[in-house]
Amino acid sequence: MVLFCGITCLVFAGMQPAAKAEENHTADADFADLVELLRGSWRVENKVILDNPEQGESKGEQAIAYATISPNASGTVLRWDVEMGGDTTHGLVSVHRGTGEIRSFHTASDGGHWELLISKSHKKKNSWKWKVSSAGFPNGEMLSGNGTWRFGENGKELLTKGSLKLSGGESIELDNRMVRLSKSTDAKPLAEASVRRFLRNFNGRNTSGLANEFTEDCVRVVSLYQLPVEGKAAIAASFDERFSDEADADAGSLDAVVSNARYISADVIMADGSWMIVDKEGKTLRHGKWGNVMKVIDGQCKILMESAHSEITNQEVTAEKSATRLPVPKGLSAKDDAVVPMIERCIQRYTKGMLTSDFDSLANEFTTDGVQLVGNVAGPSRGYKEIVKAFQVGVGDGSPYEKTVLDGKVLGLRRIDDELVAAYGVWSAHTSDGKLIDFGQWGNVFRQSDGEVKIVMESAGSFE
Repeated sequence: MVLFCGITCLVFAGMQPAAKAEENHTADADFADLVELLRGSWRVENKVILDNPEQGESKGEQAIAYATISPNASGTVLRWDVEMGGDTTHGLVSVHRGTGEIRSFHTASDGGHWELLISKSHKKKNSWKWKVSSAGFPNGEMLSGNGTWRFGENGKELLTKGSLKLSGGESIELDNRMVRLSKSTDAKPLAEASVRRFLRNFNGRNTSGLANEFTEDCVRVVSLYQLPVEGKAAIAASFDERFSDEADADAGSLDAVVSNARYISADVIMADGSWMIVDKEGKTLRHGKWGNVMKVIDGQCKILMESAHSEITNQEVTAEKSATRLPVPKGLSAKDDAVVPMIERCIQRYTKGMLTSDFDSLANEFTTDGVQLVGNVAGPSRGYKEIVKAFQVGVGDGSPYEKTVLDGKVLGLRRIDDELVAAYGVWSAHTSDGKLIDFGQWGNVFRQSDGEVKIVMESAGSFE
């Protein structure tokens, strides 16, 4: 729920007013400490505090968001942006020159806003106090409250505890955590630099240069191939094959943009965007979306998993290509990784949702910060509300995938950390009597929790 996620995500810390101008210096010094403690990229872990069916959230469940916190060039203003699915909150923190207080002002995408007062505890190391000075939300609720912020000794964890009270009388206890992923906030610039190098090498037909944009244990999951391409040598060969016939109309120029990028672990960035192939006359031959997992190595992004698929209309879905379908290799099992049966259960729930046209259940297979990038739905879909709408288009009334039987297989995975895994495989859609409708590949990111997984990013499309 944006309104409350914003409060609990952005509880910058707050507090008692500083005395007068003579204490401005102290406030400036405290603010400088706060900047160093907060700057960077964080994963925000909150407990949902009120049921919010419109966002697919239930009270008590964990909601994940991502915060990017960065100071301006002079270090006098701290900007705090939080992204959770399709919702964002923005905050600015600085020293109020009239009162000598550290104050913050925050806005949410639904129009809610809140202000906090900030002070450093000089009795407890790395401890801060916060107080809500004012808050108002579109539903008319007002909010007050206060609490504490406690930074871990290594600077990698921030615990928020506090009490909030709604104007209607309900009390809310906060006990949340933020985990620092990186001191850096350059996820998007790094991803954009990676894309620029990729485009330069692709349009220059430099296959070795393209292969060098990938990690050693890389994988490509793209519409032009029926099965994943694994390893640098195989990827270089795939590009050689791609460029072997320059008379092919598809051998045009590639353009691509980055729509979103964020750290999801200490040295791994998840990014997504769009691409198009353009011929010499400027005509778009093909276009689609991509969702990549990138590892930061020596200050540059290298692609761990590329998952790029063409966008097609429902009218373009066809099973005619099945005549040339390759045999599907044996999938992974629990012997390969304990997460495999969790992913298989996720696929089973996904399959059931498609059969019953249960779009809410399908969207609930995604995390609160999830994104869906699928071939027969235009553009990215971020967060519960957008993903529900995407399923209504992608597998709902009038779609060739409506009430079809989905068969998905896990062919490989790459561990990101203890919770996150990049996995990839193949899928096919059949009628209830077994007739093939379509098939393709998927390259997803999953988050593991309590013995199950949810989808952080789904990137899937039809084989061309």
